[in-house]
Amino acid sequence: MNLFRAEEQARLFHDWDQDMEWTLQPLQWWATTFATPMFRNRGRSDFITWMSGEKGASAMHELRSRLSH
Repeated sequence: MNLFRAEEQARLFHDWDQDMEWTLQPLQWWATTFATPMFRNRGRSDFITWMSGEKGASAMHELRSRLSH
């Protein structure tokens, strides 16, 4: 992950990809995204089983909704 001080700097980056512009979100948005149940539960010993259940499906839906652009 590359961190830039401003969106302008990110756009000047030599590997800038216009299709990824939606990822230029405020830090609070990313902090909230990584605090979703999907990320909080990755360390569970039963993560795969949890993912196949209702709570896992709900967490995946929440994450997909958040990341849809």
